Parts: sequence; structure tokens; C-alpha cells
Amino acid sequence: MYEIIPRATPGMYMKLDRRNHIIVSKHEKITMNEVEYFIKQNIDKFAKHQTNRASFIIIDKNQHFLTINNEKHSFKVMKSTRNKYELLQKTFYIHTTNVDEYDKIIKKLYYDYAIKALEPLFIETAKTMHLPYEGIAFKWLISKWGCCNFSKKTITLATQLAAFEQKYQHYVIVHELAHLLYPNHSSDFWSVVSTYCPDWKHTRKFLNNCLVEIE
Repeated sequence: MYEIIPRATPGMYMKLDRRNHIIVSKHEKITMNEVEYFIKQNIDKFAKHQTNRASFIIIDKNQHFLTINNEKHSFKVMKSTRNKYELLQKTFYIHTTNVDEYDKIIKKLYYDYAIKALEPLFIETAKTMHLPYEGIAFKWLISKWGCCNFSKKTITLATQLAAFEQKYQHYVIVHELAHLLYPNHSSDFWSVVSTYCPDWKHTRKFLNNCLVEIE
């Protein structure tokens, strides 16, 4: 399975997203037969890359662990009359009325930790960059760490960022705030990012190699 994304410039590009799904960016003149051939020619290379890309796993359902603030914690799912979570001696206990839907509790856990860690860091960084904004939101995002609505001047950050140490959170915040000035990835945009996050290339590469969830 793969996803097709339109590409304005000629050519074709393939990548794996954080779910390990293939995404193909192609120009409208490229046929689906050409896309199929392109994937077939490159699938072995991507399969090898996939086995090496889990440099940092946020949630592993098989091993029953999750990462918060750069620390691994085991978690246990328990049938309960209430939906809640609690942390006891580095283990998260996930209490749920439906054990098949414990994901919802884990997402709430990351939402709570994200607000606690990211909101003050965002406010401080926005002041440092002298960039006014209209609002900030936190959401469980699938294929990106953040997004910026340029016209509304609002920014959304992935709650999964609560898993990382502050330097990675800081890069994503700087990246999205820079989009308030440049709604693209031009050289001017990256110049702003470099000013406030000089090590952005290494940080970006690390984040791109992270897995949010292992089934």
C-alpha cells in the first residue's frame, strides 16, 4: 500500500512516513504504471532502511513500553470502572473500561504531558523569536510533528513530542514558528531556523527516524 501526493515540479520522490507507509510524490504527467515500476525498483532499498530506522521508539505495544521525557516506562493495561492512568515506580497503569480501546488513555497521557512540557517552552521560544501568534493546540498527529496555519497564525504540535528531551521539542517549535514568517521551506525559512536552532539538520534527521508505534 502507498499514498500518492501531487508534486508541482517534474519528477518523482518516495519516502517512508513515521508509520512506515510508502508515500510517493509525483508530477501529474507521471503515470501510475511508472509509479508502480518506481516502487518495485526501490522497494528493497526501503525495506532495508525500514529495519534500521527505529532509532527511537515512542510506543511499543509488543514490549509494553512507552517513552516520556526521554525515559522508557513499562505500561500495564487493567480492566477498570474508570478511564485513567497513573504512574507508579516508572510503570504506567492504564485503567480502562474497555481494554480494546486503551489507546485512548495513552493518547490522553501524552496530551497531558505535552501541555506540561511544550506550552511553556513554546511561549518562551515565541518571545525569543519576537513572533506573535494567535493560538497553540496539541493533537495526536500521525505523519508530522507539527503544523502551522499561516493565515490564522495558529500552530499545532504533536502530543508525541512529550516523549523527547527538550532540544527536539525546541526544534519543532522553532520550525513551526518560522512558518509564521515563511509558509514554505525556502532558504530564508531555513536561515531563521538556523539562527535559533543551529543543530537543526541533526535534530531533524533524528526525528525523521523515530517510530511512534510498533504493533
